[in-house]
Amino acid sequence: AEATEQAAQHGAELTGQAFTLRNLGSEPIDLSSEREAPAGALAFAYGRDALAPGETAQAFLVFAKGGLE
Repeated sequence: AEATEQAAQHGAELTGQAFTLRNLGSEPIDLSSEREAPAGALAFAYGRDALAPGETAQAFLVFAKGGLE
């Protein structure tokens, strides 16, 4: 949130993208340790710590307009 506030204060236009994550495997996936955003992203969030087989979750990526590295 701090990086997003700093970018907004410096006049950076922000944009974002929503993704759907789906576990197609037969084992649960632990998402709690996979919180690193791609280079250039200001925020990456999803509301779950784990996905059971067949479950889906929404993820959101926020970055300054102009793209990611």
